[in-house]
Amino acid sequence: MATVLMDFRKADDDHRSTPDFYRMTRASLGEADPNRIKVQVCVQFFKVGEIDTLKEQYTADVIVRARWREPTLDGKISESGDVTDIKKYWNPKLYIENSYGDPKEMFRYRVVFNDKGEAFMSEKRTVRGTFMENLELDDFPFDVQ
Repeated sequence: MATVLMDFRKADDDHRSTPDFYRMTRASLGEADPNRIKVQVCVQFFKVGEIDTLKEQYTADVIVRARWREPTLDGKISESGDVTDIKKYWNPKLYIENSYGDPKEMFRYRVVFNDKGEAFMSEKRTVRGTFMENLELDDFPFDVQ
């Protein structure tokens, strides 16, 4: 299991009124930038099904977890728990690039608070689908994946 940090930056000042108000950046994570939002992403494969080596695709059940700060909810600990209207808040709009067809996805959003009262939004996405990947089987059966 690996955790990936992704950086997003405001594309304009009125960021909540436009559909694509954040864009991914390649800037260093160490820079201090008030417009940057760090998104922690964890991808877990909990079931891998059929692997088609000729088509270089496989079926899998995957959990994608993401977590980011939501400063508009700081100190509002009474709002902790499940979020029903996610459209009111910023969302990194993560997508799975190598999915094939129309995967089945279920989403769950929660707000959690740390000891300082800082709010964090978390997304848990359960995905069942077919995924494409270059399997690099040139040295099969002696290859290492």
